[in-house]
Amino acid sequence: MLRLVSAGGAISQFGVERIASRIPIWTSPYSAFRNDHGHDDEDLVITEACGFIDPKLAFVWFGGVVDDFPPPLIRWKLYQMKPERFVLDRDASAGDVTMVDVGYTELGFQEMTKAYPQIITIAPNYIRPNPSRNFEREYVQWMSRNPYFRARAKKPVDVHGGIRLITVYERN
Repeated sequence: MLRLVSAGGAISQFGVERIASRIPIWTSPYSAFRNDHGHDDEDLVITEACGFIDPKLAFVWFGGVVDDFPPPLIRWKLYQMKPERFVLDRDASAGDVTMVDVGYTELGFQEMTKAYPQIITIAPNYIRPNPSRNFEREYVQWMSRNPYFRARAKKPVDVHGGIRLITVYERN
C-alpha cells in the first residue's frame, strides 16, 4: 500500500489521483510522447538548457516544443536537476509557456515576452526539420534585440552533427 503524505498531513484523494496520473510520464517520459527511441540529442539540449533555468521563475521556451522538446519532458528534466516539488506542480508553474503560435509582430512579441522573467531560445529551432514552425526563427532574432532582456547564458550543443545554440535571456 502506498500512502502519500504532505508536510501538512495526508494528501487528499484528488492529490493522490493527480500524482498517480503523472507516474507514467515520470518513469518513462519519452514514451509518453513518442513511439521511437534514441533521444540522446534531445535529452542533451534539454539538460543543457535546464542547467540555466531558475525553476522558481516562469519561463518561455522557443524552439522545438512541438516535436523535439515536449513541455512535460522539459519540466521533468528540470525537476531531475533541481528537485523542488513545485517544478512538477502544474498549478504552481502555470506561467510557463513552451509553445507560442504564429501571428506576432516584433513589437507584439516584445510585449508578450515582458510578462516573463526568463526566455529560452533554441536555434536552429528544431532538431528534425518542421517547416510549419519556421516562424520561430524570427523569435530567435527578435529576442537577440529585445530591449527588455539581456542574454544570461549561451551554450552551443552539437546535435546530429549540427550546432544548436541555447540562449537564456533574463529580463533587464
